[in-house]
Amino acid sequence: MLRHARTNADEVSDFRQVFAELPTPVALVSISNGEPWIVAASAGFAEQLGLTRAAIEGRRVSQVFRVGAAQVRLAITRSVDLASAQETRITYAFGDRVVRLEIEARPLTAGVLLSVRLLAERPTLAEVGEAAVLDEIAPLLGGLVFIRDLGSRSIRYGRHPLGAQLDLPSEPLDLRALDERVHPADRAAYRRHLRAEPLLGDTDVSEVLLRLKAGGQWLWFAVRTRVLNRDAAGAVRRVIGVARDVTHNRETAEALASSSLALAHAELNERRRVGRELHDSTSQQLVAARLGLSALERHVTLKGEPRRIVSAVRRAISAAQKEIRNLSYVLHPPSLEDGLRRALEDFGAGFGLRAGLQVSVSVEASVPRLPEVLEMALFRVAQESLMNVYRHARARHAAIRLRLEDGAVILEIEDDGIGLSRRAAGQSPTPIGVGISGMRARMTQLGGSLVLESRPTGLTIRASAPLRAP
Repeated sequence: MLRHARTNADEVSDFRQVFAELPTPVALVSISNGEPWIVAASAGFAEQLGLTRAAIEGRRVSQVFRVGAAQVRLAITRSVDLASAQETRITYAFGDRVVRLEIEARPLTAGVLLSVRLLAERPTLAEVGEAAVLDEIAPLLGGLVFIRDLGSRSIRYGRHPLGAQLDLPSEPLDLRALDERVHPADRAAYRRHLRAEPLLGDTDVSEVLLRLKAGGQWLWFAVRTRVLNRDAAGAVRRVIGVARDVTHNRETAEALASSSLALAHAELNERRRVGRELHDSTSQQLVAARLGLSALERHVTLKGEPRRIVSAVRRAISAAQKEIRNLSYVLHPPSLEDGLRRALEDFGAGFGLRAGLQVSVSVEASVPRLPEVLEMALFRVAQESLMNVYRHARARHAAIRLRLEDGAVILEIEDDGIGLSRRAAGQSPTPIGVGISGMRARMTQLGGSLVLESRPTGLTIRASAPLRAP
């Protein structure tokens, strides 16, 4: 069908000579390989577009019309296919001017005659925004600003370095062409994002993080969209959004996460070393001291005050031995290689046996293997919490519970002790130890939280974090 819109070299030369003398804003279009080209333009046509004839002739329609190129191209192709004149209106921006133009495409034997007429009515605010403001606000938002039409499934965007980096055409982009640029692993999330857009409220924002192919490499983009306008029935017609390149941020976050994991491993290894030293050295010294007291009692008959002093020393040594056994077990816990479930069960049983506590462990079957740094953080919370129960709570029972809730993993440690004790004067709470503060900071770093809930008959420590820790 489009083969009838061709012109030969002699005709082009003739038309250029004729058009050079015409004040009327007209141009001759030829279609080659399915693409419309402007082969001749009058001075009036160039003036209406704020260009020179040299900047128009011999160029594609999509290169000449920076805004509205898709509409002009459609009018040209329809005029050829239907053999009749076709009109369209666009809002065009050049320099500091924003105008409305009526474009008519009329088929000729030598090609398509394109004429331009300036309309008197002023552009609407929405049209001005699409034609010019997109280019202005992109630097302010630090990304590529775009408008997506949900009906035509097309995207138009302002000028921004990301456009060239992604090799985006100057005319609106078909949504299917963008789908091919999305990383295969991110397409499911991208499609969920698209399905959510028609359901957005006027103040809602939809977000997605995905990778796009750019210059032979994959770049991470954070995309945020919201409703721009609706049709007469109230359905979302278009959305406006911004895409920001967050590749550097992502790489920095991954480097920090790797460093945090390495630091956590180093801390765990150091704790295990200290735990072994306490068990193998310090504990043995206390055993020797206790045996020395027993030998002294066998050789010397102690009565009165000396006997009471030796008994007090024996009790202190026994308490220290028990404290060291518990502390060395906390510092040298079961391995996490078999997962958090197994580590919590083994630790609860072992610690309860050594501390004289009844410890129950409950882990929902739906809890999967978690990221290593998250499992380590949750296990440390359980350790610190049980140690505090042993030292301060005067409790007989403690319970560890691990479950999933709304896309987050929840760890609770609950006891039946005295709760957070209150001072008699002022009723201010007992200061929280450094261990709890450290665990709270670690959960916050993973995008989660740690809270303490005191009850008349005990305390609950609740740690939560998203399954996919940032």
